[in-house]
Amino acid sequence: ACATTRTHECPYHQFAPRSLEGRVVWEAFRANAWRMRRGGGFSGAAWIDTEGLRRQIDAAGVEASIGEQLLGACELGAMMAINDRGDTDGEGT
Repeated sequence: ACATTRTHECPYHQFAPRSLEGRVVWEAFRANAWRMRRGGGFSGAAWIDTEGLRRQIDAAGVEASIGEQLLGACELGAMMAINDRGDTDGEGT
């Protein structure tokens, strides 16, 4: 779903951070998302350096178990956005 036409259905909006820890993890994820690699053709998975992200999150003082859960939510949101890229009718690709 498009962030401008169906705001509440957009994965970016759906997975927006709701806590201080969430904002810390999200900002670390966003700052490193340009490094995301995609493989396997059109339906391939994406990969990001989660070890580097974990170090940044730990350094920011986020508890490891909370950081893991939040990082998982960031990854899920990013994958949903990648998979829905170009979707204009809200039905998925």
